[in-house]
Amino acid sequence: MDKPVKPSGLNKIQESMKPILVSLKLFGLFYESTNNKIDVEDTQDPTSSIKKKTDGNIFQKIYCWVVLCCLTISTMRHIPGFWTGAAFIPGFTIPKVILTTWSFAGVFNAVLILFYCRNGTFDAYFKLWNKAIMDTKCTSLGSLLENLRRFSIICTVIAWGFWVCNIVGVFLMVFIFNTELVNAYGNPLPDNLIWKVILFVCQLNLTAIWFFSIALVLICSKSITDAFYLHSKTIGRLIKTNPTAFPERLKMIRRKHLELCHLVDILDRPMRKLMLTLLGVNIFVACFILYELINSSGTLLNILMMVVWVLTAYLGLGSVSWFVAVVNEAGHSPLDHIYDSETDGLSTELLGQLTLFLSKLTGTSIGFTAMGFFTITKEVILTIVGLYLTYFFLLLQFRIT
Repeated sequence: MDKPVKPSGLNKIQESMKPILVSLKLFGLFYESTNNKIDVEDTQDPTSSIKKKTDGNIFQKIYCWVVLCCLTISTMRHIPGFWTGAAFIPGFTIPKVILTTWSFAGVFNAVLILFYCRNGTFDAYFKLWNKAIMDTKCTSLGSLLENLRRFSIICTVIAWGFWVCNIVGVFLMVFIFNTELVNAYGNPLPDNLIWKVILFVCQLNLTAIWFFSIALVLICSKSITDAFYLHSKTIGRLIKTNPTAFPERLKMIRRKHLELCHLVDILDRPMRKLMLTLLGVNIFVACFILYELINSSGTLLNILMMVVWVLTAYLGLGSVSWFVAVVNEAGHSPLDHIYDSETDGLSTELLGQLTLFLSKLTGTSIGFTAMGFFTITKEVILTIVGLYLTYFFLLLQFRIT
């Protein structure tokens, strides 16, 4: 197949994902690992620069874990705030549940990302992606890295935009209007300026965790989707232009697809747990916010913030579900071309290779899972949409009654 052509200035996935990785590092959510618990050979050019353990990386690790400790302590204070504290408000349980769930989910996401940074999972993902895509034997690189970099920039800019809007709203609520929602959020700490500033700083990172973890999932999903579709496109072009060459390269094509599936398996280790929070918590929080919007009669600012939060939850849920579901479609996309191939005169060995390849494509679903229970597909999206519509109309019915 075609010899890969590397875009100028880009020779590995880390450079394409630099916008999101730098943003994560800024908030103490990512660092390069030197652990090699997942043995994957790095196949970069000898002339390319290799990052080694430096003092800067050590400081980044310390910064990440200090931020995590501060956020954990800040989040744990929510527990006694349900029944005691200087700003305790009886009957204000649902907003407190929303804020507490959201805070714990943010800390959980940070723990997951840093844990898999520490054990080298993301590093193994980067190396294996580079190895699979830049292999001169099977796939053509083309403009894949350039497209991924553009997508990374778009996702990162959108995440920064949501972060700024949310922080501005929180600032107005905390320091200008001093609403009941903020008092409940700060409880059981005293209601004074010092504690408000401390909590606001923690809020900067918690909000960043929420938006940038979603962006990270979207970009990682896009990188694997593009790799699968590039491989499938190469197969289709080979079958159309030179049908007799396809059987000769069938073994190589199957191995390349297995490499990409192994890439999914490696990244699914953190993704399956991130799916638990990004999907599960979004569903939970969005339902509570929707209930509060329909049944509450709070201030205009509180209602406006609730509307922003529920729209953000829906957008995060929808975007994550869609991009992760497309990975499943891309993993099985070679079937669109394999059925058009000629099998007359194939040897027993080649028929065995073709059978194994078809078994992989038509067997177990390829893609990211939710805690390993089921693969995220487009059918799951329809289920979630149906859940929300049912819940919404039930709330309206009881509200009218």
